[in-house]
Amino acid sequence: MTLEYTGKKLLIQWRKTVRRPAPAAIAYTDGDKSCAVTLDAEFEEDWGDKSLVSIISDHERCERHTVTVEITRQAENEPFMLMSFIVCK
Repeated sequence: MTLEYTGKKLLIQWRKTVRRPAPAAIAYTDGDKSCAVTLDAEFEEDWGDKSLVSIISDHERCERHTVTVEITRQAENEPFMLMSFIVCK
């Protein structure tokens, strides 16, 4: 999935889970996979799920960018859960 946003900083809220196998994804901005952030949904604890917020990009100026999220590991019965995008101007 690829979306456009205008801002300096982009964060993604997503879920880790104790259920196995768990999916994984990468997120990157402006087509630059060299700065991709890995979002691995495997939660190392043995209780419940966990919501995380990860910084995907931090630019100096408020400009238009694209963010891409790609699933890198599928899990048969467990979807990758992306909860929200947070844009800071």
